[in-house]
Amino acid sequence: DVTTAASDVIAIGKDAGGAVITSAGDGTVAIGRSALMALTIGTNNVAVGFSALAVCTTGNFNTVVGYEALSQAQDEGNANTAVGFRSLYSVNPAAADEGFNTAVGSASGKELTTGEFNTYIGNDCGYYNETGDSNVYVGHNSGVGVNNNNNSYNTAVGTNAMRGITTGDSNVTVGASAGVAVTDGNGKIFVGQ
Repeated sequence: DVTTAASDVIAIGKDAGGAVITSAGDGTVAIGRSALMALTIGTNNVAVGFSALAVCTTGNFNTVVGYEALSQAQDEGNANTAVGFRSLYSVNPAAADEGFNTAVGSASGKELTTGEFNTYIGNDCGYYNETGDSNVYVGHNSGVGVNNNNNSYNTAVGTNAMRGITTGDSNVTVGASAGVAVTDGNGKIFVGQ
């Protein structure tokens, strides 16, 4: 049940928009069981899917579509876009000026916690990058990395491109499996398969 002082709120589904939304929560759309269930003052958030943006209390301008997408984002974090099953699942920025991530694809950016300005397009892109910033990973498994890694300013385009990245920064790979062995190098360029 939604209790709100906000205007233009739409909540459909058990516990969707279930917290007391203040007037600062204007423009909220929560569709699906537990979608935006903890929101209190975040404004202009849209969450569609089971537990989508479920624990967010104060984030603003987030757009989320998918089962448990961006579901761990608690307090801060703005202008994130997550589309797909558990995309940006673990994002939990420490400050209001953090966020601005885009993830499209099942489990893309799943383990990202405090990174910002990342763009992930494709299933499992950037999966294990926990705190990296300003990466662009396009293609299935590009920049997937290994558990507990942190890399920033990388660009990988192609299926499995830069798949093994851990702590390397400022690398560019273009092509299927290009730079697949890059782990911790900096400033490398790979083109082709």
